[in-house]
Amino acid sequence: MPLGDRWSGWSKREVLPGDAAAVTIQGVQGTAYTVHPGDVPGRNGERAEIVASVANSGAIQGRASTYDWSTWFPASFTPVADSSWNIFTQFHESAADGCHPNVALQVDTQHGDERLRLTIRGGRRDARTCTPASTRVWDFAPLQRGRWDRFGLTVGWSSSARDGYVQLTLDGRTVVPRTSLPTLYTGQSAYLKQGFYRQESPFATTVVHSAVTRTAARPR
Repeated sequence: MPLGDRWSGWSKREVLPGDAAAVTIQGVQGTAYTVHPGDVPGRNGERAEIVASVANSGAIQGRASTYDWSTWFPASFTPVADSSWNIFTQFHESAADGCHPNVALQVDTQHGDERLRLTIRGGRRDARTCTPASTRVWDFAPLQRGRWDRFGLTVGWSSSARDGYVQLTLDGRTVVPRTSLPTLYTGQSAYLKQGFYRQESPFATTVVHSAVTRTAARPR
C-alpha cells in the first residue's frame, strides 16, 4: 500500500498527497511522514498522520496493551522552537471536541534544549476549557537524530487512577516507571495516531516510524 505500513489496523489517513512514503533505513522498513507549511488536512495544526480505530487501538476502559515501534528522527529533523506541540505519536480522545490527547509523545523545545516528552491526561475534564483532572509529564530523554529509537509503551486504559497506569521503555530501558494515573477521560475511549503533528511553522520536516504492534499487557 502507498503508506508502506505493515500493521493492518490503520483506518484513516490525515496525510496530503506526497507527504508519506515507504522507506528502508538500516534494514528497518518504515514510513517517512513529511509536514510542509500549510499542510492542514484536519481541523487545526499542520500534520501528516495515520489513524487507527478505537477497536484496533485497544484504548478502551478496562483494557491494557503494550505498543512497540521505532522512530527515526533524520539529521534534518527540525522541531518547532519553544514549543511542545511537536507530536510524533498520540492517543486521541474519542470525542470530537478538539481537546488534548490522552497520551502524547512529543519533542519539547521550551527549555533551551530538545527533549523527548511523554504527557498523560485523564479523569474528569472541564468541557469548556478542556482542562483534565489529571495531567502528568515526563521529559525522559534528549532528542537524538540519525538513529532508531525503540519505544515500548504500556498503558492500562482507565479514567480512574485505581486501574489506569503507564510505563515507557526506550531501547529496552525503562524511562518512565509504571505509574498509576487516569489515562482516559471519563466516559470516553481513545485511538492511536502516528506521524507528525505540529503548530503552524514556516519549514518542512520529516519523521520516520516503523510498523506498530499491539499486544496484551502482562498482568502483574
